[in-house]
Formats: sequence, C-alpha cells, structure tokens
Amino acid sequence: MFRSAVSLIVSNEASRFLVVGVFNTAAGYLIGVGIYLLLSSIAHIVVIGVLASGISIAVSFLTQRFLVFRSRAPWWPQFRRSLMVYGSLSLVAIPILWWLLEVIGLSIWLAQAVTLVIGAGLSYAGQKWFTFKVNHHVD
Repeated sequence: MFRSAVSLIVSNEASRFLVVGVFNTAAGYLIGVGIYLLLSSIAHIVVIGVLASGISIAVSFLTQRFLVFRSRAPWWPQFRRSLMVYGSLSLVAIPILWWLLEVIGLSIWLAQAVTLVIGAGLSYAGQKWFTFKVNHHVD
C-alpha cells in the first residue's frame, strides 16, 4: 500500500507539485522568518522580504524544475520566466507582509504563513502554464 501511494505521487505531476510545494513552503517560511529574526534590527522589512524572496525563488525553481516538471529544456529561459512569476508574486506578498506586520500587528510567524498561503495556488498556475510550459515561444 505504501509503495502504491509513493508510486502515485511520483507518477502524477500535481501530486509531485503538492509534495515539493510543502517542502518549498516550509523552506520559504523558515528562510523568511530566519532572515527577519537575523536582520530586523538593522534592515527594513522590504529589504528583508526581497532577500528572502530571492533565496526562496532559487530553491523553488530548482526543486520544481528537477522534481516536479522534470524539465530537460535549457535552464536559463525557464529561470527568467520563473523570476517573472515569483517576482510578480513577491510584489504582492511583500506589501501584504509589511501590512500584516506593521499595520495589523501580527507576529512574523503568522504573517509569513498568511503570505505563503496566498501565493501557493498562483505559483502552480504560473509555473505550469508559463515557466515550464512545453514548446514555450517567449524564450
């Protein structure tokens, strides 16, 4: 039974995205909170958000490229498109994070979780239909 469940996850792209997405979400969450805890006394939340987003984007791109979409296409065009998708998501998430922290007064733990949940579905759509789309014509 365990083998069949693992086989189903490995063979199904959406299932792989879900598993890798849980990893990427946890990694992004820990990266964001960790950088905030390290730098919040010396850097503005926007700077922290940009730094955390950059690191999280690189991790997510690599795991999605190799584990989810199993792409063999040239990496640079895909990475550029991934930056466009995640950059757009970051432009939405960073102000939301600032608002949740500075205006609403949530803790970094809850604020980071809220921003990650907002971007998860949009991330899959953008990566599937833009970044890793087969026969992409925007390269």
